[in-house]
Amino acid sequence: VYFVWVVQNLDQYSWFSHELTEAYDASQKKASKTGSKCPRLEVMVYVTRDEKATESDGFIKGRPNIPKLFADVVTEFPNKAAQVFVCGPG
Repeated sequence: VYFVWVVQNLDQYSWFSHELTEAYDASQKKASKTGSKCPRLEVMVYVTRDEKATESDGFIKGRPNIPKLFADVVTEFPNKAAQVFVCGPG
């Protein structure tokens, strides 16, 4: 599961960061107990307008390259079905 979240600033990140951290931690614990039976959770948080957000804190500055992200997923998981869910302004 790839979770790509684009926010303008760290205040917006704080709205959902606790839940996101819990989901990530739970997926890591379950994966370590079950081996490869649990889907891996990859979290990518892009920050578009906040200079305080740094890559060393786990943030990616700018916007995601969605075509490249899809191409990377297809390369890593050939012949697998994919679903995309999008939420946000148009």
